[in-house]
Amino acid sequence: MEVYFEDKRLGRWDSGRKIFFLVDRTKYLEEYLNNDLIELKLSTAVKIRNNDEFLVEDKKLEKEKVIVATGVTWRLKERDMVANTIQYIMEGVKIDEVHTMKFLFYQGLVGYAWIFPLSENSVKVGIGGINVSVDELENKLNSIIKKYKLEGKVVKREGAPIDMGGLKPEWGGGPPYAIGEAIGAVMPLTGEGIRPSIITAHALATALTKNNNYKKILSGLGIYKASKLQRKILERVLKQGAELPFKDKELSPKTIEAIYKLGMGELGLRDLLSLASKLPSLLRGII
Repeated sequence: MEVYFEDKRLGRWDSGRKIFFLVDRTKYLEEYLNNDLIELKLSTAVKIRNNDEFLVEDKKLEKEKVIVATGVTWRLKERDMVANTIQYIMEGVKIDEVHTMKFLFYQGLVGYAWIFPLSENSVKVGIGGINVSVDELENKLNSIIKKYKLEGKVVKREGAPIDMGGLKPEWGGGPPYAIGEAIGAVMPLTGEGIRPSIITAHALATALTKNNNYKKILSGLGIYKASKLQRKILERVLKQGAELPFKDKELSPKTIEAIYKLGMGELGLRDLLSLASKLPSLLRGII
């Protein structure tokens, strides 16, 4: 894992183990839904009235049996921290280090770009940010592709708005219930959504099978506590005018590991204090 600022490498951390898995969400869901117990209706619109009534083909659903998993299109009130994202999946490129993921930060961008190798000749390269248009992001993405010599064939262009405001247990409902990105299950500093979304789905399954309070379970999750801290950091960066504390920095492997743990919501107090000493302007007054 490498961290860059303005295309200058700040440091590298070799974990010595697998720490990331790239998931094809569509294939994952298709495999999961390949089950005789599940009736799947594709391209079937669900009409929603006042966030309370759900109709499919003019038939009213029992809201006790409805689970909302629509992403940012579901809202009980307006979302206040939405990032735009765009990503290319590219083939015909030359990747020297297949197991090295790159995270690229730029002054003025509240977000980051990423280079995630898929093989020796294919890669996911993307960028996301708050208060920046998709066109601006795409222009920057194309310059990154050129800078890092990743020119090849774009086999897929994808992207979507992401709620970076953190997990919102009060949106979980009951009933109807909501999971995943519909309730902000995204890590505010990284935009990671698949793992947090699965965690919220598991929380709902636990609540339903054990007759527990879903919102209470959500409020007790580690990712909820981590997302609150990450949101505070994100608010700090926005308040400072996107002044990222990486200029003229060299980051040790231990510091990059701490940044990784912070992004994953796995940072302990000792590591957090250590990171605060390295990047004081980012964490001062927050911890």
